[in-house]
Amino acid sequence: MEERKTTIFGMPYREWEEFKFVEGQLGIVDAKANNVLMVNWVLIVISTLTTLFQSQAAVVGRIIATVATVLILSSVGLCIRTIWVTWATELSFDQLVRLCNRKTRYLHGALVILVIALVIYTGVLFYGLL
Repeated sequence: MEERKTTIFGMPYREWEEFKFVEGQLGIVDAKANNVLMVNWVLIVISTLTTLFQSQAAVVGRIIATVATVLILSSVGLCIRTIWVTWATELSFDQLVRLCNRKTRYLHGALVILVIALVIYTGVLFYGLL
């Protein structure tokens, strides 16, 4: 089969198809980061309300809950870095692939920190420290 010789936005057809694929992957990573952000915000509200209504809680429990909240905020920071806008059309294909990989690493970091925070906060609730 003969390869198309047309160009789209100054790129050969094959490069354009590869560009569209990687750009689509960037959209998926951004959507996942937005979902993690929503979970983070819900957890921040829950942890804040729990801390406010449990003012008589043990000091150790409040410190551990605060650490979990700080971890959740760190996860938020990584998610924000993930969804930071970089226009794909201004990048070469190699730069676009590196951007996609970097955003994926930020998202993975946000998820790992979120899971650690959930384990800590669940432990605090499970052992009744709040």
